[in-house]
Amino acid sequence: MSIKVTRVQLYDNGSGVKAFVDILFSEMITVMNFKLLQGKKGLWVSMPQEPRNEEWFDLAKPYSKEVAEEIKKVVLQAYETEKSKVGSV
Repeated sequence: MSIKVTRVQLYDNGSGVKAFVDILFSEMITVMNFKLLQGKKGLWVSMPQEPRNEEWFDLAKPYSKEVAEEIKKVVLQAYETEKSKVGSV
């Protein structure tokens, strides 16, 4: 399975959200609105979510820990690339 980031929207309003990210899986389907968040132990990726009855629910879940790690790796690489573009302008 290929995992490719198609959009990185940098975001920093002090809330811990660093970016919104869209990902294309196997050149077949795009899942939108992953969030890259700053936590106490570093950056982590949140799955897309929607509110229902005052709670938030994931709209997508990785099949395995390995897939989750690959998503995180690809998102972090795209985030760093996008940050370097903005920093060089």
